[in-house]
Amino acid sequence: MDELEHMRDLTQSRVEFCSVCGDTADGYHYGVLSCRGCNAFFRRAVTYNLQFQCRRGGTCVIDRNARCACRACRLNKCKLAGMDRSAVQIRRDLKDSKDFGASTAALDTSPKVMIGR
Repeated sequence: MDELEHMRDLTQSRVEFCSVCGDTADGYHYGVLSCRGCNAFFRRAVTYNLQFQCRRGGTCVIDRNARCACRACRLNKCKLAGMDRSAVQIRRDLKDSKDFGASTAALDTSPKVMIGR
């Protein structure tokens, strides 16, 4: 095996982890190494201006097994990891939502407060 093949093997075998939940990352999203789940969660929360409230005082553990347990703590962890709200392309996301029958004119972007489980 030559040096180039060895470097390719090392690059392909290196597993990187999501900065939010610790699951296998698939790239940098909004400035942070993250998995697809946390990427999509953050994008939806920003696009639809969602705000969540934790029932446990903001102390929930967010890991790959329990990342969906508390949306408030997950969103907070996204922010603490450095995810950048300004990197979310809101207009593009709202345009794509027409495919699901939602109208951008009728879309209410006022903050929505949701209580976590």
